[in-house]
Amino acid sequence: MLVATPASDGPLPLPAPLPPLVPAPLVPVPLVPVATAPLVPVPPEPVPLVPLVPVPVPPVAALPPAPLVPPPLPVALVPLPLVPLVPLPPVPLLLPPKPLLLPVPLLPWPLQRRLGAEAPAHFEAPTGSRVPIDYQADGGPKIAIRVQELFGLDRHPAIAGGRIPLLIEVLSPAHRPVQMTRDLPGFWRGSYAAVRAEMRGRYPKHPWPDDPLAAPATRRAKPRKI
Repeated sequence: MLVATPASDGPLPLPAPLPPLVPAPLVPVPLVPVATAPLVPVPPEPVPLVPLVPVPVPPVAALPPAPLVPPPLPVALVPLPLVPLVPLPPVPLLLPPKPLLLPVPLLPWPLQRRLGAEAPAHFEAPTGSRVPIDYQADGGPKIAIRVQELFGLDRHPAIAGGRIPLLIEVLSPAHRPVQMTRDLPGFWRGSYAAVRAEMRGRYPKHPWPDDPLAAPATRRAKPRKI
């Protein structure tokens, strides 16, 4: 192949090809051991001791005593003016409205007598006490009376000609409810004994007879023994 160059007028010949590379044979090199010198210990060099030189300590200067400060003088108490209390106006007591009652004067006299006999306003106890009858009670017409005022009463109180029995709230001598009954004779025969056993220790000054039907009704305590 001829290559044209600007410096020559004609093509230049190509260089001759290089001969092929022939690897040289490997020659083994024997290993020669190297002698090592023995280790000689080196003695340590002595370290010179430095003498300790005491350092002078300056004396501590004493502090002057702190001056005593007197306590503060007491402050004068200035009395405050008292504010007068202004009384509040009384709160009006609100009472429940009274039940509407039928005016009795509007009824004829015969009906007034019959109304008073059939639905009386009070129950007259054996002691003469006039016990008011509560016609607005939940269980019907009711009276509240102490048990001592019912002694000797063998029939249950009733209204409307005996057709409607009154609900009796039996009270203790302190006017506390003890029992409710619609059968006074049954109360004397039955639960009166339990009431008597419990109440005679609380109220020993009042009579608690074994037979309440034979005992007289009373509003007073037992007389003192002289």
